[in-house]
Amino acid sequence: MGSYNTPQKERILSFLCLNIDKELTVHEIIEGITNESPNEDPIAESTAYRIMNNLTQLGLTSKKTDSNREFRYRLCSNFDICCKYYVKYYNSNFSEG
Repeated sequence: MGSYNTPQKERILSFLCLNIDKELTVHEIIEGITNESPNEDPIAESTAYRIMNNLTQLGLTSKKTDSNREFRYRLCSNFDICCKYYVKYYNSNFSEG
């Protein structure tokens, strides 16, 4: 199954880049994105979890469980590598048409 660059994934990655120093739950990510762009359609919780799991599988984010048994996500620690990978990934998905 392929991985696509969707508007929701773009919004999540952008938000994570702005909050690179934080470990965030899916609820915090959704709330932050909604607060930044209140006029855009909200991201469904199931969609956000799917995107975050995909980003973790790709090595772009790390995932751990906090004391409340919630998953916390963080953009990978080497931001330069993430950016280079993301640009390559982004360009390859949109150059196919």
